[in-house]
Amino acid sequence: MSVKDGDTIEVLHNRKPERIRLTGIDCPEKKQAFGTRAKQATSSLSFGQQVTIQTTGKDWYGRTLASLTRVAGDLWGEPDFDLCDVRVVCQAAIDDRR
Repeated sequence: MSVKDGDTIEVLHNRKPERIRLTGIDCPEKKQAFGTRAKQATSSLSFGQQVTIQTTGKDWYGRTLASLTRVAGDLWGEPDFDLCDVRVVCQAAIDDRR
């Protein structure tokens, strides 16, 4: 899995890369203020984790819309969480810009 920005990741699906737009999250883009921080937050929550992907359709750009949940009993032994928790970090970044 690779993180493209705070609300978009790329995973291998049937050995092909597939872009996924995380639902419930609206983060700054990479070149916007705090875009790098948003990407880092998503990376820190998802890197090296086993996740479950629940798709909900496609967006205007053809990306798969989905929510991700980290699988319990992962490498760090932490409980399940929805990657929409990233929205808190993204909102803080947006609030900091104001």
